[in-house]
Amino acid sequence: MTTNQEELSGTRSGYALVTRGRYALMGLYVESMEGIEHDMAALGLVGLNSSQSAVLTENQPVFPDSAPKEVTALEIKREDLVAIAIFLQDPLIKGVIEALVVKIMEKILPRFEGIFSRAKKESDIQYPMTISQAFFFTAMQVQITAIATLTKPSDHEVALKLFPIAFDRGIAWLLQNGRKGRYLTYRIISGNIDPFPQVSDVPAPFYSS
Repeated sequence: MTTNQEELSGTRSGYALVTRGRYALMGLYVESMEGIEHDMAALGLVGLNSSQSAVLTENQPVFPDSAPKEVTALEIKREDLVAIAIFLQDPLIKGVIEALVVKIMEKILPRFEGIFSRAKKESDIQYPMTISQAFFFTAMQVQITAIATLTKPSDHEVALKLFPIAFDRGIAWLLQNGRKGRYLTYRIISGNIDPFPQVSDVPAPFYSS
């Protein structure tokens, strides 16, 4: 057993934080996530570094590469991004897994909200930007991801209300259809959420074309 596997043995699940963007946004993200380790530990989750995350995902990516292939630096216009990935080792049992996901989101969504409430001036957050949350079910090796594209300040309030709906739909779809692909992705844009997931074997890009 490797060191990473030994560290993860006996743990029910874990979480990993992801951010990409300007210094101001990263500062807001770090502030909003202060103390999250205590909230997550109360639910049986441990903080994971990148190598531990790779163990749980069998060295497959949780999120897409940060830079698109065959695109020069001058052509890249990347949106600011904040995201969190949750790794659940619990079996996908209806009712049980849904209740656990709700408890986790109750701890995470107010922290996402905190990113915006902590902004002291409009320039701290630039639009468009992306917020994302993902649940990776290790037993089935399937990930449900909700990706919200924000184009104006008020969008984040609507998006955060739609995150729970995305995961309700994703879990229901997975329980009904089984594993059809490694990733189930729901996009939230302009207050609308996909009725059905995008199913794929590679992570869907954060930025829709």
